[in-house]
Amino acid sequence: MRIAKRNGYVVKSAKNRKKKIDVFSAKTKKKLATIGQNGAKDYSIYLRQSKVVADRRRKAYRARHASNKGVAARLGKRLLW
Repeated sequence: MRIAKRNGYVVKSAKNRKKKIDVFSAKTKKKLATIGQNGAKDYSIYLRQSKVVADRRRKAYRARHASNKGVAARLGKRLLW
């Protein structure tokens, strides 16, 4: 994931089988969060269908989660959406 690398994160498959990815700090190697529901669609999956659909879903996701302020929510918005 280029976005993760560009922002100083290392992304690995999640150890928790119910989640998509584990996010680590590139500098400290400390685990920051586990994000993404395994099996749920995200922007990259919708983008394979259509850019119009993906953009519509991204806008809806961001509106729905606008009040979420935690680390996992911020990383989810940045890396998955």
